[in-house]
Amino acid sequence: PDSKSVDGSRCMPSAKSRRPAGPRLDDRGSVIGGDASCLFLLTLAAGVTRLWRIDLPATPVYDETHVGRFLNWYHQRAYFFDVHPPLAKLAMYRVALALGFRGAASCPYEP
Repeated sequence: PDSKSVDGSRCMPSAKSRRPAGPRLDDRGSVIGGDASCLFLLTLAAGVTRLWRIDLPATPVYDETHVGRFLNWYHQRAYFFDVHPPLAKLAMYRVALALGFRGAASCPYEP
């Protein structure tokens, strides 16, 4: 079959005939078959690539020392000035407290 449009020009199918982007969903909104397994495999691959050899390097990297200083300052309730808004650092501080952060003893990266 020829893929010419009504006016005779070759073009993309109309918007009505194209499948919308994203995973295929059934009537209940669940992801269908092949899309679900592809989504699972991509999520698994993303997890493996981010967690592979997470213990390296064994020494602190710049961001760990930088954030560690801020966490210690928040823990000591010390006044400091930072050009960035505090929401992300405060959220990291709350997570650190929930995971057992005890101040400088937990984060000895102060230069």
